[in-house]
Amino acid sequence: YTMDLATGEEKQITRTGVMSWAPFFHPGGDYLIFASNREGFANFELFLVDAEGLREPVRVTYTDGFDGLPVFSPDGTRLAWTSKRSSTGTSQIFVADWNDAEARRLLDLEGGAGSVNRDVPVAELTATEREIRAADARLHVERLASDEMEGRLTGTAGERKATAYVASVFEQLGLEPGGDDGSYFQSFDFTAGVRLGDVNRLTIFSGQAREDGVLDEDWRPLAFSTVGETAGSGVVFAGYGITAPGTGEVPDYDSYEGLDVAGKWVMVLRFQPESVPPEWRRHLIHYSDLPYKASVARRNGAAGIIVVTGPDAQARDRLVDLRFEAGAADAGIAGVALSDAKAAELLGTAGRDLKTLQGRLDKGESVEGFELPDDVMLSARIGILSEQRNGRNVLAWLRARPSSDEPPVILGAHVDHLGRGETPGSLAVDAERGAIHYGADDNASGVAAMLEAAQYLAGLAGKGELG
Repeated sequence: YTMDLATGEEKQITRTGVMSWAPFFHPGGDYLIFASNREGFANFELFLVDAEGLREPVRVTYTDGFDGLPVFSPDGTRLAWTSKRSSTGTSQIFVADWNDAEARRLLDLEGGAGSVNRDVPVAELTATEREIRAADARLHVERLASDEMEGRLTGTAGERKATAYVASVFEQLGLEPGGDDGSYFQSFDFTAGVRLGDVNRLTIFSGQAREDGVLDEDWRPLAFSTVGETAGSGVVFAGYGITAPGTGEVPDYDSYEGLDVAGKWVMVLRFQPESVPPEWRRHLIHYSDLPYKASVARRNGAAGIIVVTGPDAQARDRLVDLRFEAGAADAGIAGVALSDAKAAELLGTAGRDLKTLQGRLDKGESVEGFELPDDVMLSARIGILSEQRNGRNVLAWLRARPSSDEPPVILGAHVDHLGRGETPGSLAVDAERGAIHYGADDNASGVAAMLEAAQYLAGLAGKGELG
């Protein structure tokens, strides 16, 4: 409410049905800014409303948590407010340039004595020209690849800040929401990671001997493994476990040639041949990731896959990390990583040496696979729990005409990135582990290009030239 101090007349300004508090008038007197938890009980954001209360409030901030206690500078060119968007999550005072002209446009107000016609954004929004400019794209990239976004890992606070930024630009451009329930956001659930359950067991039988492997020392489940019990089965060594068609420069490569692995465990080396010609490596890399190797083993009827790094491989982690890879959930067979020492012991039962085998394979030599003795078997109990998170897409419409049956043209870019390297894909060296992966070119630049295109097209639509 506002009150005329001379007459005592009260006027209701907001009708949101939720808390509206800490109002502050812009010096021009035509509108005010206030805080509200309209977006959720614990999520206070800033909103604008005209002084007469004739229009719906316009949202200003888009960061989860607390944004409140807004105050304009005396000349109306700056806004200060309290926010918990700090790196520590504590309440701090933030200051932003204020675009009075844009605020008035959003509220459908005429410019008045208090109008400040500056080319700056409304609080967090980036003000750019209608024409596509490299300088404008850079502003978007710098915002999305900032420390505040924390690498934009899907399902994290950083991703929510980044998607809120994109939504705020869409809203500023006048695009219609295309997400859930009239919003700009489309939520989705996904598997963000895996962890060990209470029961994980690998048992090695050799003759009359039985040994339970030590978890995280002798062995470790693979993140894409089928959970549950895999009965004792024989073991077949299949080199690098690669099946790849040849090209003009690279011959056919088939680690399974002449092998019957149905119902057995397949032991494979982790990466790909190291010392083959470069064109071989460029070709084979597409067939060398572990989920793909597991799918090949499954297609050949294997009961499980055993992955061994090998003594000659240049790998910091000798056992494959229990790390989830998007699109690689449940390969349909059991999967374990086995230490070089245990793998060497098993191969020794067939009179073979792990280092020698790897050395020959790395040179590109043809090394036939082989089955270990009948009295060598493995059984496993795999218990892996998945971690579910929620992410969101940002969708908006720009209509060429009021109504049209023509199919839409879709422009898109992925806004998320690698956070602090928690997921596969990080190229960080040891000294950089845990640091923010900013993702300027993967894919803040793509999002910036999309936003610039949206602004250009919105400009055409505003002049009736789109269609």
